[in-house]
Amino acid sequence: MQKLRCRFSALSLGGAVLAVALAPTVEAKEGADQYPNGVSGYAAGQLPPPGTYLLNYTGYVTGRMQDANGNDLIVAGKPVEVDAVFETPRIVHVSETELLGGNLFVHGLIPIVHLDGQLGGVSSNNETGIGDLNTGIGISWPGKNVSIAASFDLYAPTGQYENDATQFSIGANYWSFEPVLAMTLLSDSGYELSFKAMYNIKLENEDTDIKSGEELKVDYHIGKRIQSENWGEVGFGIGGYYVNQLTEDENNGVKIDGTDGQVFAAGPQIKFHIGPAPVIIHYEKEFNAKSRLEGERLLLQVNYRF
Repeated sequence: MQKLRCRFSALSLGGAVLAVALAPTVEAKEGADQYPNGVSGYAAGQLPPPGTYLLNYTGYVTGRMQDANGNDLIVAGKPVEVDAVFETPRIVHVSETELLGGNLFVHGLIPIVHLDGQLGGVSSNNETGIGDLNTGIGISWPGKNVSIAASFDLYAPTGQYENDATQFSIGANYWSFEPVLAMTLLSDSGYELSFKAMYNIKLENEDTDIKSGEELKVDYHIGKRIQSENWGEVGFGIGGYYVNQLTEDENNGVKIDGTDGQVFAAGPQIKFHIGPAPVIIHYEKEFNAKSRLEGERLLLQVNYRF
């Protein structure tokens, strides 16, 4: 069997990542999704009024790694597969302080992940630990029909990381930076179009000497809101995400062919209230993945105000 010596990433898990090792001839992206793709589509541009909030995400993810041609990645005769559950608490504080006509806000999250991974026919293992910290500062501009939020986010390599070519990791082992723009368009009759666009720039993984490529990521939601006597404001529609790595990974300045991964995801989303707490449920199926994981996920989000 050919010696395994190149480390590549597989999957985003509520802000965590799975780093997996693949044969050096395999085309797959290195690095990771430190952001939990798809969680911010519904009402993406609408931050709540000034106050402090807990947004808690609980999710399940399953899937298989795809190669650069969009086929199952086979290592030692078997596919690379992952099943994982995660719990990701996110704190958001919206200030009464105004800047440029909007409200300042800060946020932070850190995921807790349990994963079971099968690295083809090479190895299998499970890991439990924290993922990479995400924090940011921004401005929100709320409005009746148009709401906008913009921020600058930082991802820190706080997650569990195995510098072992045959083991899965929860952390990415690199820093990254991300400007963010989110918008919600809401008609008087309750029709909604929301998106959150992010441009992610990564620093080098010092253990592998690989710098992952820059990525465009977009969460989205298209739906309708109605008022319910028992469930408060109810929203339903279709949502998901799109990820496109725009530049290839580099190893000591040399580009690695076939590492510019992409994926599109879509599925039903519904939002309702239990008492004062908004609840959002997502199901998303991934399509047309290349050089990254393709699978499905189920997510439960519950928001609380302190």
